[in-house]
Amino acid sequence: MMKKNIRNIDINYIQYGSEQGKDIVLLHGWGQNIEMMEPLGNNFQDYHITILDFPGFGESSEPDTSLTIYDYVEILEELLESLH
Repeated sequence: MMKKNIRNIDINYIQYGSEQGKDIVLLHGWGQNIEMMEPLGNNFQDYHITILDFPGFGESSEPDTSLTIYDYVEILEELLESLH
């Protein structure tokens, strides 16, 4: 597992599968984490899989303030852009 700092929040994520495969990003539900989504991603080994812990979940750090759904979208977008 790796971490990237996005908006002063350490976002925990993993990437695996084929480097040349199409990208799939798996997002967990409320109260879940990477561990819940990883078995699903294991079925797509021909793809490049990215799974993250949203802020405040799993191994990602707790945000300093409450986040809106729009904040989560922007954090996800920034993370994916930083990972190319």
